[in-house]
Amino acid sequence: MKTLFLFLYSCLFPLFIYAQNFDSQQIKSSSAGYNHSLVIDESGNLWAWGANSSGKIGDGSIIDRYAPVLIKSGTKFKLVSAGSSHSLAIDVDGNLWAWGAGVLVDGTQSTYSFPKQIMVGRMFKAIVGKGYQSLAIDDEGNLWSWGADVVGDGTSGFNPDPIQIMTGTKFKAISANSHCLAIDEAGNLWAWGQNFFGELRDDGTRMDVLTPIQLMVGTKCKAISDGSSYLLVIDESGNLFGFGLNPKESLGAGDIIINTPKQLLNGIKFKMTSAGFDSSFAIDEANNLWAWGNNEYGMLGDGTNANKTNPVIIKSGTKFKNIDIGHIHSLAISESGNLWVAGSNSDGRIGIGTNANKSMPENILPEVKFKQCFSYWQSSYALDEFGVLWAWGENYGRLGDNTEINKSIPTQINPDVKFRTLSLGGSAFFGLVEDGTLWGWGTNFGGCVGNGTEDVVLAPVQIKEGTKFKSISAGSSHTLAIDDGGYLWAWGYNGDGVSSDGSNNWLVGDGTKISKTRPVSIKSNTKFKEIYAGDGHNLVIDESGGLWAWGNNNRGQLGDGTTEDKSTPVQIMIDTKFVYASVGYKSSFAIDESGNLWAWGWNHVGQLGDGTKTDRHAPVQILSGTKFQMRNFVSNVIVEGKNLDRTYANDESGKLWGWGGNYGQLGDGTSNDRLLPVNIKPETKFKTISVGQNHCLAIDENNALWAWGSNFYGQIGVGNNNDAQSPVQILQGKKIVSVKAGWEYSIAVDDTGKLWTWGVNQSGQLGDGDSWYQNPVWLNKLHFSDGILNLPLQPNIKVFSDNNHIVVESYESEIYSIYNLLGRKVNSGILNEGETKIPCSHGFYIFTTGSFRCKVYVN
Repeated sequence: MKTLFLFLYSCLFPLFIYAQNFDSQQIKSSSAGYNHSLVIDESGNLWAWGANSSGKIGDGSIIDRYAPVLIKSGTKFKLVSAGSSHSLAIDVDGNLWAWGAGVLVDGTQSTYSFPKQIMVGRMFKAIVGKGYQSLAIDDEGNLWSWGADVVGDGTSGFNPDPIQIMTGTKFKAISANSHCLAIDEAGNLWAWGQNFFGELRDDGTRMDVLTPIQLMVGTKCKAISDGSSYLLVIDESGNLFGFGLNPKESLGAGDIIINTPKQLLNGIKFKMTSAGFDSSFAIDEANNLWAWGNNEYGMLGDGTNANKTNPVIIKSGTKFKNIDIGHIHSLAISESGNLWVAGSNSDGRIGIGTNANKSMPENILPEVKFKQCFSYWQSSYALDEFGVLWAWGENYGRLGDNTEINKSIPTQINPDVKFRTLSLGGSAFFGLVEDGTLWGWGTNFGGCVGNGTEDVVLAPVQIKEGTKFKSISAGSSHTLAIDDGGYLWAWGYNGDGVSSDGSNNWLVGDGTKISKTRPVSIKSNTKFKEIYAGDGHNLVIDESGGLWAWGNNNRGQLGDGTTEDKSTPVQIMIDTKFVYASVGYKSSFAIDESGNLWAWGWNHVGQLGDGTKTDRHAPVQILSGTKFQMRNFVSNVIVEGKNLDRTYANDESGKLWGWGGNYGQLGDGTSNDRLLPVNIKPETKFKTISVGQNHCLAIDENNALWAWGSNFYGQIGVGNNNDAQSPVQILQGKKIVSVKAGWEYSIAVDDTGKLWTWGVNQSGQLGDGDSWYQNPVWLNKLHFSDGILNLPLQPNIKVFSDNNHIVVESYESEIYSIYNLLGRKVNSGILNEGETKIPCSHGFYIFTTGSFRCKVYVN
């Protein structure tokens, strides 16, 4: 949590939202509520984020969302309005939708966590849902009001039912917060509601106004915005006026209470304005954005938290078309459709994927395209589009970079070798090249790397030179491989005969108890097509479909009807042909050529799926009548030393089934152990699943990504730490082609080659050079807008690290800047002639001057 604490500041500058859930979208409409936000993109999709206790996000939950989530997918919207505890939207057909606190939706005490259509049959063209008040104008110009104390019908008290106001008068603009404002078609301004400070009456009286009264008589108005205790109005000539309470100069310098309209920025013409609690914005006719008033949380976006008595231009040079201020955060849309946010990010209301405030822009550009991702423990791996291997995270010799130092960003591993796939074991890690050559590295316990030694192998070495391989399977401390002729090879730890649980460690299968540091042939007279190396036993399938097993058998996991360990392969179910198998922890699974699923071995929590908790020493059929497929099967495997005790399988229709141990991570919406298979998310067909220690990731047939289970470190990727007992969609709008659930973190690759990581990051396994994120971070992109990555290297500057410092040797004095790999500037200054030592914490950095750039690692 160290880095998260470092970012607990207000967002003083506007932050360009480049959130992964809608990073390619241009925004056309936005609304800032009390502590949540709504936007509509150019395609009409509705996105929401922030506080969600009343269901006002609309995603079917009451979980705070720290990043944008898609609401009511399939429905296109044109207008939104965010209130204190509810939300309103109009779709492209004019239908009105409401959600959040039910009393503001349909008068009930329910919480509506998804949009509900109201006033069915009537079409609308304008809405506002600020505070606890709602106003709407239908397509005939009629004005409707409902909600808080004064709705405008002459009564006081809450009214949950929409009431028509000023029947016979047609309206064109509305605004609401503590008051209600409306402009009729003739340009007349009407107001009603609370009047604590006399802001609605020019006679100084403070009685609430129960029915609409006309303000600024004789002035034609075109735009209005209602603040908590003051009003902003633009007349038809573009002049901006304000009146009401003014303790923090939300109306500019002047009296605490201003009862008569005061012109602001005389001489400048405006077309839009937004009044908040005591912060004000306006857009002039040249599309410049102005801000003034309270700035305690940086919501004005000028780079400070100092209040502004006089309006100042925000982001000079950027043209804006929309602005909305919430309680202590603001949203603005530029002419190009980019969404900018500023202010407090408590409850995740800014939407940048964490609830920590951020004060620097995050706009990261593509660099590398990837095709596959992998993980082991807290080590991460990915193959790029050319087959080059990148590795990062915890090391101990697992990364293959010729060191044992953890890496917090991806590092190329032997870039001259192009890999087709990887197999990651407990002590050995392998890459298989398209030409059939096999490369290995790792801690090499028992010689499982296969290079003839038991020494740690820090960089990839070729295994059994001259032999071409077509498949590889790395177990916990041993390895299996099939060469291009179909012959089976094995090597690694073969034990002294007894393991800690009393079983033998005959893992190689050659009939001995001697570890093998080089590949040895197993059943040399038989050709094989499938291999599965486990923690203590192995399964292989020969070319005729025969299933063979050997190794530990103390729970009947070999399936030969006994509990005796086997030092050489024995055939299982001799008369049955198999196409797929899976090795679990002391249990086994296989699918025969007819699609029938068989299971045997340890069954203490029902992980076999036969309806019992009884160990099975011979195969039993699971879910008879259902045909299973081999493309997506995950048994109760060992994930980096952790027994999962749960099993997943796809049937031939694409349905995902799960069973076994369950404290909420199985995905069936419960925390009950399942002794029989249950269908996970029945309406969805899945094609890939990856199981982590306590969470799961799955790709459906449309390449959408789903996640569920424990979320203590944000490994599910929904932007918070709330567990999910059922699948939730993440990275919406992305098509995912590869995914891996690691040890409390996740990796994914989308169809454009972007690599995404999220979850715990204590060993740098996210690869972003930073601490953990609770929402996916686009990893393979940097956001250096000044193009420093394209600057030439200079021979007259030498940069290296020494004892938590970047050391620079230079022949001349010049200005330098240091960035982390997310593009945040972390240091700058002037180089000395000679040597300059710059303190830096552990990690990778980009060091740059006006004519030089390089990457440097500080250990």
